[in-house]
Amino acid sequence: MKNNILILSILLAFSCNKIVTKENDEIDLKEAKIVTNDFYNEIISKDTLSVIKNLDKTIDEKEFIDLIVSNYKDFGKITEFYISSVNTKSIEKNNSTLIEYKISINVKYENKNCIEYLMFTNENNEKPLLNKYLINPVN
Repeated sequence: MKNNILILSILLAFSCNKIVTKENDEIDLKEAKIVTNDFYNEIISKDTLSVIKNLDKTIDEKEFIDLIVSNYKDFGKITEFYISSVNTKSIEKNNSTLIEYKISINVKYENKNCIEYLMFTNENNEKPLLNKYLINPVN
């Protein structure tokens, strides 16, 4: 009898740690595109307060704003951007959800074209926050 109770307890413990993973869910893809468009529109309009609110705590605010200012000086203003690819991954575990949005964007500046890579994370359906921003000038 004690063995049965022990086995049931172990099975119950494992069942409580159920992990559900989804990739490229339609709702997540749509949210990633909205967040990316909002982000670039804030940069274009020089709305630094809104941009800072979208940063994960791992990104230094001053360094990020300095990077944006440097881009303007080196490349000019953003004249156009379009999302070239989006990938999402959602992980649910123990009533907690983490969604990663990985986006590739073609950005045309006045003096340079770039491919930029963003990664936003959304924990427990809060506001997605930027935690990676990479720039690759292509010409």
